Amino acid sequence: MKKYMSILSLLILISAQAWAQFTTSTTEVFDEEFESAVQWMYTNGLTKYDNPIQFLPAETLTREQAAKFFWNFALYMDKTAVKSAEECQFNDVENADYTLKPHILSSCMLGLFKWSQWNFMPFDKITRAEAMTVVIRTLKWKLDETTNPRRSEYHKAARQLWLTTEDDVYSLDAPISRYEISLILYRASGDMVSSVDQNESLAQINELKSLLLTLGLRTQ
Repeated sequence: MKKYMSILSLLILISAQAWAQFTTSTTEVFDEEFESAVQWMYTNGLTKYDNPIQFLPAETLTREQAAKFFWNFALYMDKTAVKSAEECQFNDVENADYTLKPHILSSCMLGLFKWSQWNFMPFDKITRAEAMTVVIRTLKWKLDETTNPRRSEYHKAARQLWLTTEDDVYSLDAPISRYEISLILYRASGDMVSSVDQNESLAQINELKSLLLTLGLRTQ
């Protein structure tokens, strides 16, 4: 009996140590700018979560989920519709989240998202390239899309505005994390807390990507 109790105690100790290590690692990615970004998004209706843990920063976004982020961001930036509701009727949104359907329609009417053959592709993961393109369209409207790759001018504009430090335009094909999109939207809003060291904060995106690679939550 004592032997079994000793083994049980050891297992409990190992579990506690593992959990402590996990929570410490998770807390480390919650930098000052990210915490401010989540609070800004919560205050302005972009998210229902008011703390970094519930925001799930390592998760990616589907196009239907991103539509809510971008629609609320566009409203915050005082953007108005450029298309009619009739121009935004899609063939593949019947099974979309019913709470997100209005945002799909509204983001289309604002001219932020593009689609293919009247398919919105609501369940596809939104890529970093798509997210940056939508944000830049919100800020500057459409840029030259005849370049190779087409996202080049949007990527260049995002770098010039200090929305990202990513210098490899071809890396933008990967799904974007909720962490990264929160920082991009926060920076684009112009409401960044002045006490945050911008250059240091921007570099933390790359640090997070390395952490996600280590945890197996992101691929190259």
